[in-house]
Amino acid sequence: MLFYQFSGYLLPIVIAIDVLLILMLVYAMGSGRKFFLRLVSISAILIFIILGVFKWGFSRPSPIPSSPVEVNLENPFEEQKSVYLLDGNGDVFWKDHVPARAATIHTLESEGPQMDTLQIATYFGGEWYISHVDLSPLETKKVVLKEEHFEKMDVSTAVGSYYWTVLFWNYLSYALTMVFLLVLLLMFWRGKI
Repeated sequence: MLFYQFSGYLLPIVIAIDVLLILMLVYAMGSGRKFFLRLVSISAILIFIILGVFKWGFSRPSPIPSSPVEVNLENPFEEQKSVYLLDGNGDVFWKDHVPARAATIHTLESEGPQMDTLQIATYFGGEWYISHVDLSPLETKKVVLKEEHFEKMDVSTAVGSYYWTVLFWNYLSYALTMVFLLVLLLMFWRGKI
């Protein structure tokens, strides 16, 4: 499943565009001049496609890195581990699952004021642990998800904030995308396109 994770400042813009596109389709289903209504519906569909490509670009931690740094997360355990990637300010910007006895590789942006240090948070025995990764040398970083490579630190506030901004509002954006597609199907069914 494609899972995009917009940060907090982009979410209101994306949700507003989603709502605008739905309203454009609903308006295009009304009565009036056929040419104008078709122009509105075709515009909504084209903007929807452009927004879809934009959302696809955010389905990875860093879609277009200018100075890429690879971080290899290795899980030696028999069960998958959830990891949270935090920037230099301690804000969660990505959540991932590392499969059991496997590794995942993330290509991250190393430029910018918050990305000189990456923090990786995970859960061991009911406690939060964090590991700091220096991104300044442009080489592949390897992080083994074992307790001895991490220090105990409470990041529950950052993770809670992540769940509110990323999961709740992004799922609202997913729902609005589905509403758009349902309205589009209704338009085809009623012969309005």
